Amino acid sequence: PGGHAGRDIHRILTVRETPRQDRPAERLRAQGSPALSVAELVSVAIGCEIAVAHDLLARAGGSLRKLARRPVGTYRATPGIGPAKALALAAALELGRRLCAESP
Repeated sequence: PGGHAGRDIHRILTVRETPRQDRPAERLRAQGSPALSVAELVSVAIGCEIAVAHDLLARAGGSLRKLARRPVGTYRATPGIGPAKALALAAALELGRRLCAESP
């Protein structure tokens, strides 16, 4: 529209721009957690855009384990992650660690 043809062709859609049925939270509700990627699960867990979750993971070499080992303050270096989301991510990752350490 208006002379911007092709400019945003590779832009990642925001959650509000994504059709409702394709949004991570809706897919989680309809299909369950195994249907979501790690980035989508991070997005739902901390309430951020999927692109932000992808950026967080990329900064940790694409590894959830490496992300979990990073100090909580480093999460805030990712645009879109403030103090509340950084703490929510740290708490979610710690829950995962404790779940793995728990006896069956």
